[in-house]
Amino acid sequence: MNNPRKPRGKEVILSDGWSIPNENGVGRRVLVKGAAWTIPVVAMAAATPAAAASNTITLKFTNGPYTADACATVKTMVVQATDASGAPLPNTKITITLPAGLTWSDGTTAPRSFTTDADGNISVSGLKAQAGSGTRTVSATSGTASTSAGVKVTDSKAGAYLSIEGGTPKKYDKLTGSETPIGNQYFLDGTDLYYANTRIATGVKAAATYTDGDGRNDVTYTTKDGAYLSIEGGTGKKYDNRTGSQTPIGNQYFVDNGKLYYAGTLAETSGDVTQYSTYTDGAGRNNVTFTTSDGAYLSIAGGTPTKYTNLLSTDVPVGNQYFTRDGKLFYANTEISTTTIGSVTAAKGYTDGDGKNDVTFTTDSGAYRSIEGAKPTKYDTLTGKEKPVGNQYFTIDGKLYYASTLLTTAGYVTDAVGYTDGDGKNDVTFTTQSECS
Repeated sequence: MNNPRKPRGKEVILSDGWSIPNENGVGRRVLVKGAAWTIPVVAMAAATPAAAASNTITLKFTNGPYTADACATVKTMVVQATDASGAPLPNTKITITLPAGLTWSDGTTAPRSFTTDADGNISVSGLKAQAGSGTRTVSATSGTASTSAGVKVTDSKAGAYLSIEGGTPKKYDKLTGSETPIGNQYFLDGTDLYYANTRIATGVKAAATYTDGDGRNDVTYTTKDGAYLSIEGGTGKKYDNRTGSQTPIGNQYFVDNGKLYYAGTLAETSGDVTQYSTYTDGAGRNNVTFTTSDGAYLSIAGGTPTKYTNLLSTDVPVGNQYFTRDGKLFYANTEISTTTIGSVTAAKGYTDGDGKNDVTFTTDSGAYRSIEGAKPTKYDTLTGKEKPVGNQYFTIDGKLYYASTLLTTAGYVTDAVGYTDGDGKNDVTFTTQSECS
């Protein structure tokens, strides 16, 4: 069978020596000029300096400043894209990224993209400010171009407070409420450490507080440069043989890779320390209860640990020689009977004003207190859904209770820590903010 004759291609002449050869020559749709094999499209794509400048994008928020009350809507933010000459760039994609504390009108937070109009503008509307005071930075990007603008949010209900024995809270006027209370009037704001209204350290990695044997508010903390002790917010005293890698856990105890240290001394343990809780006992000594793979222990002022013979390595120390295990509560080696009140869901030990070891805890049936492991007494107005935060203070759904009494607070309680002060009183430091729907 004869093959059909393949039609002969025809060379197409363009201009100035350029041509497209026929299919029997160089190949389909290849531009050639004489014998030089080049692709002029590539050369044309190589931008000259003037062309590169014309493609430069500049982004700018044009209608700031931006402010909003907590839980309110931010005014429409306008972002403009221009070229190097300042001319608007229409049909340009701009991506908006929101910070924590701002959401879109539907409550979502993922980045969104917009396309500029004929004037090079996009309008970002409906942003909602969440609770808490502070400046939140909105970012805009287009290719490699970027810019940002801050939205200053004011929350009239945000703040940090101290209450003594459930009394009227006193506000720390230099704190914003964005800080985290860690006890004994100390607060952490990122890596800044405050004592009451005063910043006492920066670059802080971790911190833990306690009331010392003289009734003073102390804190141990670490930075990249080492470990420190501050008394009543004074200048931090550095531990000579401690590094910043250790984690302070309170009462001058530190842990590091399973090892336990008291001040500058390595404590004797039967294995790696897995869980721990520190406290100041009635004699003013710095104590720690902890667990290893071998069991549960008590060390007094860094001394040789004493083993609890009836406890397990998996028991959880919750302070002042109290431990929990699978819904059970122990004081030292003795199980506290909770048969009639249900399984323990949360517990917090503390030293009371008489120097006794107390614990507050919750079950499905309510909230309770035990002194030195004695029969628990119930708080009549609490349900058991609350969280014990120490020294007879409880939080639930933005509310703060002292024993059975609801405290009047300026706003929604976000965090709280109870402690015993130098006068033996039950204190609590806490933060508040608005409650946004």
